[in-house]
Amino acid sequence: MRLFADTSDPAVIKDLHYRGIISGVTTNPTTASKYINENRRAIKTIRDLAYTIFDAVGPIPVSIETVGCEPPDYSWQDMQSLDWRKWAPIEDRIYSESVRIMEWSDELGAEFWQKVPAIPAGVRAMARLVYDYPEKAKINATLGFDYKQGVRAAEAGAYVFSLFMGRMQAAGEDPIPVAKRIIDEYTEREFRTGFLAASMRTPELILDSWRAGADIATAPPDVLEQLARKYPKEFGEIVSRHPKKGRLLVPMVSPVMYFTDEFSHPLLAPGLDRFVSDAASAGYNLLESAKEVKV
Repeated sequence: MRLFADTSDPAVIKDLHYRGIISGVTTNPTTASKYINENRRAIKTIRDLAYTIFDAVGPIPVSIETVGCEPPDYSWQDMQSLDWRKWAPIEDRIYSESVRIMEWSDELGAEFWQKVPAIPAGVRAMARLVYDYPEKAKINATLGFDYKQGVRAAEAGAYVFSLFMGRMQAAGEDPIPVAKRIIDEYTEREFRTGFLAASMRTPELILDSWRAGADIATAPPDVLEQLARKYPKEFGEIVSRHPKKGRLLVPMVSPVMYFTDEFSHPLLAPGLDRFVSDAASAGYNLLESAKEVKV
């Protein structure tokens, strides 16, 4: 299983990578906005931050979040609606933001993954991106909280699906059975979508997700440090054996409509609300013009 750091701090990322603890990074609007706000003189946009991370560690996987709207042009009701026409503008924006991330990756020779929320607008954008950019679309379907989101993301051709297991556990839900069910479904249907155990809050949950068959786990730096210190034997096994999963480059089409019980997990709406709010606080906008950055 690969370990990714859940942080947007280039110095921390560089240290963890240099020491062999991580082989990738996941950013999100919360951590990115915090870093941008604290380093306004050098970092003004999410593009600046992405380029700075690349300058620190080179072409390792770095997930960059799409938001799908420019706050306050956002309505969870529209995003959740079963009428696709209500969230078509959000789908189009997610698509455009993902293409922009691919362009940054091409400019640098980087490996920037496109984080797309596993909501109706996001799933449809995923399918379009995989169809239009089969070799470049490396979509991290994020904000996952249940089995159906994992299946929909894989059907649309996501590169990995992130189940926010730490948040689920903190809310009193056991995420391991959900993870196993998704992983079993991927195996049975021969999906090549990887399973990412996200939002790890304890080293023990990382170990449980590893034993359940996760391909990647992402955690804050302090949790990764605890894992390496408390469980050195297991940590050594985790970082020395990475699965070699390819992905079927055959786009799958997501349905226009969904069932009423889909995309209804109680943690999904507040999770999306938080990311949109944090993005607004730092002017997190993937489509704005960015200043030139030396790399």
